Amino acid sequence: MGKKGKKSKKAQEGKQKKLTPKDIGKRLDALVKKLEEELKGADLFVPLPPMEDCAICCIRMSRLEDRSFYQACCGKIICDGCYKENEEFVEKQNEQKKKPTILTCPFCRAPEPLSEEEYVRRLEARASQNDPDAFHILASDYLNGNVVPKDELRGLD
Repeated sequence: MGKKGKKSKKAQEGKQKKLTPKDIGKRLDALVKKLEEELKGADLFVPLPPMEDCAICCIRMSRLEDRSFYQACCGKIICDGCYKENEEFVEKQNEQKKKPTILTCPFCRAPEPLSEEEYVRRLEARASQNDPDAFHILASDYLNGNVVPKDELRGLD
């Protein structure tokens, strides 16, 4: 006698379980408990650690995210000034050569991504190399639905 109405284990493994608000709440509760345990006895009012230096000019970076640029090709963060200087340099080259030059990363000289999909692929490649900045950018993109479809669960993971 066959197993009618039951799906095989392989078929069940291929499908992701659709999470309900209750499941999401349980996950968030577990994350909050874990965070509370980690922060027990921690001094929350210590001075912030110093920011990184720009990979090109070695000037301390601003804490404001809109003052720096993450390069998904090499994982470097460069300051706004170096990014704009690179853009101006490319524009000068375009004027001199009278033919368009592709904007490149000022650190590794890799060409800038031509589409949002290519940028996401580069971020995912950097995240697979355990780059924390790439994880952070991908998570915020998934939470806000900026470049990728909005997926809060993927953004939280």
